[in-house]
This record gives sequence, C-alpha cells and structure tokens, in this order.
Amino acid sequence: MDVFCDEWLWQAGWLTGPMPLMAGRGGEGMAKGLGLEFAPYELVTAEPEPVIAEPVDIKKMLAWLAEIWLDPEVREGIGAENWLKLYESLEKELENQ
Repeated sequence: MDVFCDEWLWQAGWLTGPMPLMAGRGGEGMAKGLGLEFAPYELVTAEPEPVIAEPVDIKKMLAWLAEIWLDPEVREGIGAENWLKLYESLEKELENQ
C-alpha cells in the first residue's frame, strides 16, 4: 500500500492551467498569437488520371504461368483446374490475335 501511495497520491509541485498563448483563446487565437494568418479555404477536388493499360505480352504471360506452376505453393493455392482455365483462356486469346 505504501508503494501505491508514493506513486499515485502526490501533489504536483507546479501550477497547472492553460498555456500562455492559449489563455482565453481557441486554436485560432493561438495561431494569430504565433503570427499565422488564415486564408479563406476553397474546396478543390482532384480529378483522377485516366488509367492507360499497356498491352500484355501473352506469350510471356504463358511462359511465366508455366514457370510458376512448378512451385508446390502455387499449385496448392490456385488448384490445377483454375490454373488450366486461365492458361487455356490465354492460349485462345493468343490465337485470336
């Protein structure tokens, strides 16, 4: 109990109160006290830039898919059926070019 009293039941040796710059003022008063000026705010919205897709090299994509299929973690995560669907759809796309 003595340890609790020593750590938690003490009286501050200093005075507490508002900071001198903020005394009687809000945040705006503090900013003016520091010499900061507020400009009128204007709402501006940024327009997103258009997304420009680059052409995909399907031959490289097929080679990459064949390469990563050798990894057991990829086989486990994707599954043979889903991987084959993707691979075959890319082959068809390549034929249609």
